[in-house]
Amino acid sequence: MKTHLRFPILEHDLPAIVQLLRDFLAMTPYGVMFPPPEGYLEVLTQQVLADGGVIILACEDGTERPVGVIAGVMARHILTTQPYCDEVVWFVEPEARASGCGLQLLVALQNWATTNGATLVRMAAPAESPVGKLLERHGYARVETSFMKVLA
Repeated sequence: MKTHLRFPILEHDLPAIVQLLRDFLAMTPYGVMFPPPEGYLEVLTQQVLADGGVIILACEDGTERPVGVIAGVMARHILTTQPYCDEVVWFVEPEARASGCGLQLLVALQNWATTNGATLVRMAAPAESPVGKLLERHGYARVETSFMKVLA
């Protein structure tokens, strides 16, 4: 499968972005631990854009069908005030992963972050995962590991 990136996104892309977010949640522990309320993913998508963030799509050549997404928002580190880009989501459908569009999405986010004054990009990945290893191969360092507990 050949893909290309699309940025900025178009209004008609929003349902496909929401579906990619649902697919991401279905494949990760987040969907079980923290299921979003009905309609929230639509709100989240709009909020990322309203807050000056970015959503970049990987689309299948020919069909224009979105098969991957990366989104980020600018923030300031709470301890240092350093501007950084915080990943919201990075997901590529399994059948599109061999196309290399995941790495293309990452590079596009890094470029957007640099253009917007970020000095760091924060990405999240499961410990000891292929995604984490990909990030490390491309210059990312493990800083800490997050632990979460669902409270009753």
